[in-house]
Amino acid sequence: EYLLANEIEDEQKRLAVLLTAIGPNIYQVQKDLISPDTPASKSFSEVVDILKKHYKPKKLVVAEHFNFHRWLQKEVETMAQFMGELRRLAKTCQFGAFLGEELRDQFVC
Repeated sequence: EYLLANEIEDEQKRLAVLLTAIGPNIYQVQKDLISPDTPASKSFSEVVDILKKHYKPKKLVVAEHFNFHRWLQKEVETMAQFMGELRRLAKTCQFGAFLGEELRDQFVC
């Protein structure tokens, strides 16, 4: 939002603002991730992509299935809350056309 609000469109300036704003800890992480290259050798988009991949890695579907299937209704949780939580967990499971069956099976078991 800062880049947009200040109309910073130049890639080098965008990169400079990003590297300044992320703070020393994240700066060191991204520096380690792109080593032996330097931050200045990468574009703004490349640095953003590298940081996204590091801080938000792709989820393992099998692990997401495990989390979904081990979820149990809490004593203080209403049926609607339980179903809502199951739907939230199912978002990353890639159940596709089987979503209804998976929800039903988890609800009944």
